Amino acid sequence: MAKDDDFQPEDDDDDEQPFTSYFQEEANKHQAEADTAADVAADVLQNARYDEFFAPYQPRFRESFAHHYVLARQAWISVGQANEDQPNRRLLIHAKDAYVALWAIQQKKLFDLQCRWRAEELTDVPGVVISDDFGTLSAAIENCAPLPAITAEEFALYLEWVRQADYARDLDDRNDGCFVWQNHRFIREALAPDAPPLIARVQPVLKKTVSDWYRFHNARTGHDRLLYLPDHRGAKEERYWNAWREQQREQEAIARAVGTAPDPRPLYLPPEEQEALATEFARHFESARLNRWRETKELLRPRQTEEDRRMDLMANFLLSNPEPVPVAAAADWREATRQAYYAYCHRQLLEQLPVVYDEYLQRQSWGITQPNRLDWELSKYDLARYYRGWLLAGRARLGEPEDFNF
Repeated sequence: MAKDDDFQPEDDDDDEQPFTSYFQEEANKHQAEADTAADVAADVLQNARYDEFFAPYQPRFRESFAHHYVLARQAWISVGQANEDQPNRRLLIHAKDAYVALWAIQQKKLFDLQCRWRAEELTDVPGVVISDDFGTLSAAIENCAPLPAITAEEFALYLEWVRQADYARDLDDRNDGCFVWQNHRFIREALAPDAPPLIARVQPVLKKTVSDWYRFHNARTGHDRLLYLPDHRGAKEERYWNAWREQQREQEAIARAVGTAPDPRPLYLPPEEQEALATEFARHFESARLNRWRETKELLRPRQTEEDRRMDLMANFLLSNPEPVPVAAAADWREATRQAYYAYCHRQLLEQLPVVYDEYLQRQSWGITQPNRLDWELSKYDLARYYRGWLLAGRARLGEPEDFNF
């Protein structure tokens, strides 16, 4: 490894090192900012149309002002553009939370529909040919064709649940990533552990939970009966999955026999392991000075835990909130801050839900597509298309038609 103060890459060919394109783009961006700053500073210093503005000050003041003005102008642009590009920031953050939360109503309706489809009470659900298609519909729940619109009665029931729900446990899900909405086996095992066992299809290990809204809804509607319906469709699919898996095992055995088995070494590592590996790499290959800097950084700025990161977000939110937020007395300031934050967000959610529901109804009446609840398009990550192909391969292996009529 070259010395830390004169390191140069061995090869500057971007075609061979495509990862360098990111750094080149960043360099170009900063160079453009520097060029703009130089132009602004020159204009402030030399343009005669500002002479009258600076007349009350000493001539050298204009030089120091130009420096400070360039920095202030860059900050205005950076913050202003960020807020224009992401309008769901502070002023609209609670409306966004409410909009994301609203779709739990449709998620429950879609899950109930899935239970009936699996039991073959229903056979024609638009967009569904295999069970994994419910995951795709869930990702684009805002405009899910098989579901009727949210009724006033459904919204009233949901609002009743929100009022009594624990915000931290049940509602703190701004990015819609805490709850399992359509994983049939996972939800059945959580909500109906006494139900007959389902098919033994491999399920991912989920760091999520089932929303208490599902329990509340079932208790009020009697829809817990749907959890006990037989999974006829899943059993049929499992037969084809097993055929496909057997085919994969045979292909892997052939590959091992001819020496072309897949490389068993890891291609990716979790972030924590990546960081540990970077430290180990530095110890082996970097200079003593850089390793001293690394150790100093790790000592002064240790890796932040998820709990610490959440606490920073809460404290900064309350600190910059435009209205006072009451904080109850507590033995631990962290717990007091946490409870104040959750209570405030809960109040705001209850205020905003009727607003976003009225807006939802307005778009429905106008025939306008409901906007995505998140800042990214989850439907792009449609894994069901792969599952469809694998299922059809399993049917072909069993000598059956490569279609979904089974």
